[in-house]
Amino acid sequence: MIICNSAGNEGDEPWHFIGTPADAPGVISVGAVRFDGQKAGFSSFGPTADGRIKPDLATPGESVIAAGINGYNLIRQNGTSLASPILAGSLAALWSAFPEKTGQEILNAVYKTASKSGAPDNQLGWGIPDFFAAWMELSGQRPNLESGRDFFSKSSGSEVELIRFGQVSQPDALLQIRGFDGQILTKNMVHWSAEIFPTASVPGAIDAPPGFYFVREIDEQNALNSFIIK
Repeated sequence: MIICNSAGNEGDEPWHFIGTPADAPGVISVGAVRFDGQKAGFSSFGPTADGRIKPDLATPGESVIAAGINGYNLIRQNGTSLASPILAGSLAALWSAFPEKTGQEILNAVYKTASKSGAPDNQLGWGIPDFFAAWMELSGQRPNLESGRDFFSKSSGSEVELIRFGQVSQPDALLQIRGFDGQILTKNMVHWSAEIFPTASVPGAIDAPPGFYFVREIDEQNALNSFIIK
């Protein structure tokens, strides 16, 4: 069993340390980051009273989209109580891909491939998890942590926003969007931001009805494929 617990929201207070049960041995204490990868100001700091590094890992917890109180609308919320379930669900998904592994083996792979694995601290612990790299680690493949790999994408109206896993090899790239039949609908040059999670906006990229679309990104060194659902 893997137990995740919110690190707490006292980061801006005079007493800004994590409390119970987030400081318990064996509990994965989860801090909060903004979507640019920086620590959320309210996220509580470590260490524990006996000097252990906390939090253990950090995931988005500021301006996270959540269900409204009436269940019918979406709102933006802040708190490590949002970061903790994001990590818990991601760990569960990763473990489901490797059910023969122990919980500690899953965590070891996540720690090893997280953003601060080489220098954990009492702000973000071992850092922001990279679940693609953790999957590669568990599968015995060697993750290439220096090059971009894949990206999430979302669409709103005719605008597409891409969110990159890992660092990009080139800041500028050609983006192709194809329909399910393989027809190229549009070609756009995009410019990746220089954030921990690089983003690129493509206004007017899809002037097409709702559906499933393939995305191909090409730069001087790589060609990557993904998809969006509009």
